Amino acid sequence: MKIVEIYATIENMSNNLKRKLEKKKRKQESKKAEKLLSNKIKGIILPDECTTCKTSFDKKSRDMAMSWMVIANEDRKHLVCPKCWDKIKSLNTSQS
Repeated sequence: MKIVEIYATIENMSNNLKRKLEKKKRKQESKKAEKLLSNKIKGIILPDECTTCKTSFDKKSRDMAMSWMVIANEDRKHLVCPKCWDKIKSLNTSQS
């Protein structure tokens, strides 16, 4: 083998290793962010169901955490599912 071919092989191996390390780092950061979000959701005292229609809310579900809405008043917090939120928005736009 020529020196150039050896160098190219070593460089290719190092690029593969870099990609693997970057992927591993992204995966670790994603897991850390997921865990942090989960812990923050658990720390917030919210109702267990939609305030309007009584649909149950899973506090461990990331999808629910990202799609449901929280309306916080001074006295209490209201948890609203996406269906009820759409109804509230449509009522507000029709009244305007």
